[in-house]
Amino acid sequence: RKRCLAEVLENAATAFFAQVPEGLLPTVTVCLMIASQQMAQRKVLVRKIDAIETLGCVGVLCSDKTGTLTSGKMTATDFALPVPTAIGDEQAAEEGLLVLKPHGCAGSGEREDVEALLRCTALNTAAKVDAGAPGGFSGSPTEVAIVVGCQEAWGGEAGRAREAFPQVYEIPFNSAAKWMLTVHSDSRTSEAGSEYLAVLKGAPERVMALCSGMDALLAARAEATLAELMGQGKRVLCLADKRLVGLGPSYRFEGSSSADANFD
Repeated sequence: RKRCLAEVLENAATAFFAQVPEGLLPTVTVCLMIASQQMAQRKVLVRKIDAIETLGCVGVLCSDKTGTLTSGKMTATDFALPVPTAIGDEQAAEEGLLVLKPHGCAGSGEREDVEALLRCTALNTAAKVDAGAPGGFSGSPTEVAIVVGCQEAWGGEAGRAREAFPQVYEIPFNSAAKWMLTVHSDSRTSEAGSEYLAVLKGAPERVMALCSGMDALLAARAEATLAELMGQGKRVLCLADKRLVGLGPSYRFEGSSSADANFD
């Protein structure tokens, strides 16, 4: 039978408050599944159904009731170096990593340690050059922030580094490994393409665990500095690189993880 507007609103309000919060998740999941079936009947392909499955597995739903607004933009605020001689501040190095602001790296780009850090930052990225995007790059806010910070610290050298080290292989970031890997051919060698540079970026505990030549004292100081940065509410990522020699210019990199990669 037909219902008046007042009854419709009353029933809708009753159903809404009855579903929140315990019944909200299964209700939304069922609605999404019904919608997916209807789309399938119309021969519409659903590329990713895992979002529906994930929503159905949620046990606790937290929301920010303060209504905080953000710009959706991240900014790289610090670069940290494990080398005491980066700026000559031995005392700062004794206390932990040497932390620099992006603009503070500008006068130190001739030093090998600073150059290596900025080169890794410029090469290992999922951000794409996009003249129409803010900052000139598009991609995830984290990736864009890192590349823009590198541009601020290194200027045009970042683009020249990408030209000198073209990417030939990549293991994308995934939540299980918590890192991403890129391999770049070194066009500056006498036999172009005969040497490669592997660059790793990811969660500090995962990247540092794969680094060799780091003694316990340096690792402890690095962890203390990283903990201090994270205590300030900052997201911290680590980068590391390794030279791959003797592979030849026609070497074909394969594998999707550290377990099945055909190089080390």
